Amino acid sequence: KKFIMGDATTNEVASRLPSAWRLVAPPSALATDGTRIHTTIDDRHITVVRLGKRTYAIDSVCYHAGGPLGAGDIEDIVVDGVSVPCVRCPWHHYLISLVDGEKWYSSLERDETGKLVPAGWRSSQESLQRVHDVEARADGIYVRLRLDGDVNSDKYAYRDDCAAGLGRRGAGSRAGADGRRRRPPSGQALQRRL
Repeated sequence: KKFIMGDATTNEVASRLPSAWRLVAPPSALATDGTRIHTTIDDRHITVVRLGKRTYAIDSVCYHAGGPLGAGDIEDIVVDGVSVPCVRCPWHHYLISLVDGEKWYSSLERDETGKLVPAGWRSSQESLQRVHDVEARADGIYVRLRLDGDVNSDKYAYRDDCAAGLGRRGAGSRAGADGRRRRPPSGQALQRRL
């Protein structure tokens, strides 16, 4: 239930207050590498993903067009020798860092003949998708919302109609829209399969 307070809804007012740690799942929910859970905290849709020994929390709904980002495939890209874990939006194939919410893309530049050639990975240089603090403790998985500043994903973060595409498969579901964690090469969405 949302109440209007002047020109701000309760969600907008709550977004200006510091957030507390919230228990979102038992420790067994993310016991296996590549599992994820979809949850809500104060009506905000969040996806929590375990990759190896690290756990990440990110807004579930994509900043670009309200797609089910939290259900996307998990991929690692390598930038300057460093692995960057990302989730690929199943709608428009945007690649979003689970670490800082930046959008990554494989850039092109023209060579001396004018032909377009790969120029490596580039980022948006700013967080477009909000990421949150997460801790795996002995008694469960805890998330603390990071609500400082404005981030593009805020406009869809509270929308139930957008989050419906996540499928709510429950705690411990396997990563990826097809149930597998994979790391396809960049541009796989554009490759033609024969």
